[in-house]
Amino acid sequence: MMPDLVLASRSSSIQTMMTPYLHELVPDGPPAYPQLQLYWEDRDRSPYLIRVGDQDAGFALVRHHRDTGCNEMAEFYVGPAHRRQGIGRAAAEALFDRHPGRWHLQVLTNNARARAFWREVIPPPIREEPRRAANGRPFILVHFRTGGRSC
Repeated sequence: MMPDLVLASRSSSIQTMMTPYLHELVPDGPPAYPQLQLYWEDRDRSPYLIRVGDQDAGFALVRHHRDTGCNEMAEFYVGPAHRRQGIGRAAAEALFDRHPGRWHLQVLTNNARARAFWREVIPPPIREEPRRAANGRPFILVHFRTGGRSC
Protein backbone atom coordinates (compact mmCIF):
# COMPACT_ATOMS: atom_id res chain seq x y z
CA MET A 1 0.00 0.00 0.00
CA MET A 2 1.34 3.42 -0.94
CA PRO A 3 1.45 6.26 1.56
CA ASP A 4 -0.54 9.47 1.69
CA LEU A 5 1.01 12.77 2.72
CA VAL A 6 -1.26 14.74 4.99
CA LEU A 7 -0.54 18.17 6.43
CA ALA A 8 -0.69 17.59 10.18
CA SER A 9 -3.34 19.75 11.81
CA ARG A 10 -1.79 19.36 15.26
CA SER A 11 1.51 18.20 16.70
CA SER A 12 0.40 15.22 18.82
CA SER A 13 0.92 12.45 16.23
CA ILE A 14 4.32 13.77 15.20
CA GLN A 15 5.31 14.35 18.83
CA THR A 16 4.49 10.70 19.60
CA MET A 17 6.85 9.52 16.84
CA MET A 18 9.50 12.15 17.60
CA THR A 19 10.86 10.42 20.72
CA PRO A 20 11.73 7.09 19.04
CA TYR A 21 13.01 9.01 16.00
CA LEU A 22 15.39 11.13 18.08
CA HIS A 23 16.52 8.12 20.10
CA GLU A 24 17.24 6.18 16.92
CA LEU A 25 19.04 9.13 15.36
CA VAL A 26 21.24 9.98 18.35
CA PRO A 27 20.77 7.54 21.26
CA ASP A 28 22.51 9.84 23.74
CA GLY A 29 20.96 13.01 22.31
CA PRO A 30 18.18 15.24 23.59
CA PRO A 31 14.77 13.60 24.09
CA ALA A 32 12.82 16.59 22.73
CA TYR A 33 12.60 18.64 19.54
CA PRO A 34 12.18 22.24 20.72
CA GLN A 35 11.38 23.64 17.24
CA LEU A 36 8.44 21.31 16.63
CA GLN A 37 5.70 23.81 17.54
CA LEU A 38 7.12 26.28 15.01
CA TYR A 39 5.76 24.02 12.24
CA TRP A 40 2.25 25.17 13.18
CA GLU A 41 3.19 28.82 13.70
CA ASP A 42 5.53 29.66 10.79
CA ARG A 43 4.03 29.69 7.29
CA ASP A 44 7.39 28.65 5.80
CA ARG A 45 7.30 25.33 7.66
CA SER A 46 5.15 22.34 6.69
CA PRO A 47 4.51 19.37 9.00
CA TYR A 48 3.44 16.22 7.16
CA LEU A 49 2.19 12.89 8.40
CA ILE A 50 3.03 9.88 6.27
CA ARG A 51 -0.07 7.68 6.41
CA VAL A 52 -0.58 4.12 5.26
CA GLY A 53 -4.26 3.30 5.37
CA ASP A 54 -5.44 4.64 8.71
CA GLN A 55 -2.01 4.36 10.39
CA ASP A 56 0.54 7.10 10.92
CA ALA A 57 3.66 5.49 9.46
CA GLY A 58 6.00 8.46 9.81
CA PHE A 59 6.42 12.18 9.36
CA ALA A 60 8.33 14.81 7.44
CA LEU A 61 9.13 18.36 8.46
CA VAL A 62 9.79 20.62 5.47
CA ARG A 63 11.06 24.16 5.76
CA HIS A 64 11.24 26.78 3.01
CA HIS A 65 14.05 29.31 3.33
CA ARG A 66 12.85 32.55 1.74
CA ASP A 67 16.32 34.11 1.71
CA THR A 68 17.76 31.35 -0.51
CA GLY A 69 14.58 29.97 -2.07
CA CYS A 70 15.69 26.54 -0.89
CA ASN A 71 13.55 23.80 0.65
CA GLU A 72 14.97 21.86 3.58
CA MET A 73 14.01 18.37 4.60
CA ALA A 74 14.46 19.22 8.28
CA GLU A 75 13.32 15.81 9.55
CA PHE A 76 12.09 12.64 7.86
CA TYR A 77 11.03 9.47 9.63
CA VAL A 78 9.35 6.21 8.72
CA GLY A 79 8.65 3.90 11.65
CA PRO A 80 10.36 0.48 11.71
CA ALA A 81 7.15 -1.45 10.96
CA HIS A 82 6.77 0.44 7.66
CA ARG A 83 10.33 0.30 6.37
CA ARG A 84 11.59 -1.62 3.33
CA GLN A 85 8.20 -1.40 1.63
CA GLY A 86 8.82 1.63 -0.60
CA ILE A 87 6.87 3.92 1.74
CA GLY A 88 9.79 6.24 2.49
CA ARG A 89 10.74 6.54 -1.17
CA ALA A 90 7.15 7.26 -2.23
CA ALA A 91 6.70 9.82 0.56
CA ALA A 92 9.98 11.61 -0.26
CA GLU A 93 9.13 11.71 -3.97
CA ALA A 94 5.67 13.09 -3.17
CA LEU A 95 7.27 15.81 -1.04
CA PHE A 96 9.65 16.71 -3.87
CA ASP A 97 6.63 16.96 -6.21
CA ARG A 98 4.76 19.20 -3.74
CA HIS A 99 7.75 21.45 -3.19
CA PRO A 100 9.63 21.54 -6.50
CA GLY A 101 12.90 23.40 -6.69
CA ARG A 102 16.09 23.53 -4.74
CA TRP A 103 16.57 21.36 -1.67
CA HIS A 104 19.03 20.46 1.03
CA LEU A 105 19.07 18.03 3.91
CA GLN A 106 21.52 16.85 6.54
CA VAL A 107 22.54 13.28 7.26
CA LEU A 108 24.76 12.25 10.14
CA THR A 109 27.99 10.87 8.72
CA ASN A 110 27.71 7.66 10.76
CA ASN A 111 24.10 6.98 9.70
CA ALA A 112 24.86 4.59 6.84
CA ARG A 113 21.24 3.51 6.36
CA ALA A 114 20.00 7.07 5.96
CA ARG A 115 22.86 7.95 3.63
CA ALA A 116 22.07 4.90 1.45
CA PHE A 117 18.34 5.76 1.47
CA TRP A 118 18.85 9.34 0.36
CA ARG A 119 21.37 8.36 -2.33
CA GLU A 120 18.70 6.07 -3.79
CA VAL A 121 15.86 8.61 -3.52
CA ILE A 122 17.39 11.98 -4.37
CA PRO A 123 17.43 12.79 -8.08
CA PRO A 124 20.92 13.41 -9.46
CA PRO A 125 22.98 15.45 -9.55
CA ILE A 126 23.71 15.88 -5.87
CA ARG A 127 26.41 17.82 -4.09
CA GLU A 128 27.63 16.72 -0.66
CA GLU A 129 29.53 18.86 1.82
CA PRO A 130 31.04 17.40 4.98
CA ARG A 131 30.22 19.59 8.00
CA ARG A 132 30.34 19.50 11.78
CA ALA A 133 27.39 20.41 14.02
CA ALA A 134 27.75 22.76 16.97
CA ASN A 135 27.85 19.69 19.24
CA GLY A 136 30.79 18.30 17.24
CA ARG A 137 28.91 15.53 15.41
CA PRO A 138 29.95 15.20 11.77
CA PHE A 139 27.22 15.35 9.15
CA ILE A 140 26.87 15.69 5.41
CA LEU A 141 24.92 18.57 3.93
CA VAL A 142 23.32 17.29 0.73
CA HIS A 143 22.25 19.75 -2.00
CA PHE A 144 20.01 18.76 -4.89
CA ARG A 145 17.12 19.95 -7.00
CA THR A 146 13.81 18.74 -8.23
CA GLY A 147 13.80 21.64 -10.72
CA GLY A 148 16.03 24.72 -10.97
CA ARG A 149 19.52 25.05 -9.49
CA SER A 150 20.65 23.25 -6.33
CA CYS A 151 21.16 25.33 -3.19
